[in-house]
Amino acid sequence: MKFAIVVSLGLVSSLAIASYEVVLMADNVNNVIHRYDSENHVYLGSFGRGELGNISGIALDQTNGRLFVNHQGIISAFNYNTGDQLWSAANAGSGPIAYRPGNNDLIALASGTLRRQQLGSNTALPGTFWAGIASGTQSLTTDGIRIFAVNSLNSNMTEYSGSTTGSVTATSAGGGGMIGDSFVGMTTSVDGSLVFALSATDRLNYVWTAGSGNAPFQGAQSTLLTTTSVTRAHGTHGYYLGTNASGFAIQKYYENGTSFGAFGPVNLPSAIGNISFAATVVAPEPGSLFAMAFGAMMLLRRRK
Repeated sequence: MKFAIVVSLGLVSSLAIASYEVVLMADNVNNVIHRYDSENHVYLGSFGRGELGNISGIALDQTNGRLFVNHQGIISAFNYNTGDQLWSAANAGSGPIAYRPGNNDLIALASGTLRRQQLGSNTALPGTFWAGIASGTQSLTTDGIRIFAVNSLNSNMTEYSGSTTGSVTATSAGGGGMIGDSFVGMTTSVDGSLVFALSATDRLNYVWTAGSGNAPFQGAQSTLLTTTSVTRAHGTHGYYLGTNASGFAIQKYYENGTSFGAFGPVNLPSAIGNISFAATVVAPEPGSLFAMAFGAMMLLRRRK
């Protein structure tokens, strides 16, 4: 009871702070989604325990307070404020997913093709949306309309149009020696103009200007020992996630054209056993944080 009071007071007090973000982290050791205020360094609990298997991708719908989780051939939707599962549906396979708010649809990579599910029905993903995606495609992201993919086998970052016919609008040859790298995440800048692909091989962000067709360039290099995910933030920065000498950590980086500056890493709570994927609720409204406080207390009561 005392712990619940402390948690709730910490959450409510953080409402007075104008700048904060909630990073949602997929943990494939505990099979949960962790919530962490990355600006104020407050752990906000987790959800999905007993409901999730091995997670292969997550996608955020901030407008409606939903997180979509692809796990063991199933896509489950959660209210990330309360932790309640909303629905589950069969998926075409295990792989990265992306959500497009303008279309209210999910894009999933499965068996070398991109597949689309128009939300509103919880049926299995329909047939091929875009065919011929190379087998080396490792990550997806979206600016809300266009889809971006990275392929380490041919060193390409590829952009697809937002139409259902799915024409390729730009394909760029890889830059900075990214061929053969293992990529652990992608994200876009808040305005959608830049695309970031994080290499686990050399802890580098490869950056691509969306719509340009130009080769990607090397961005900031993380000072973490390993990198496992990348996610956006508000303003002009994003976050790397990975490990340092004492466990899991988060590190902020700047988006500033070709000029990047890195912050030092911040250690994450010991409750986090793994970070496979991450998504950021950027500067949520106060009502969302109240809902998260309520959800955290309900999770504590349920655990008891």
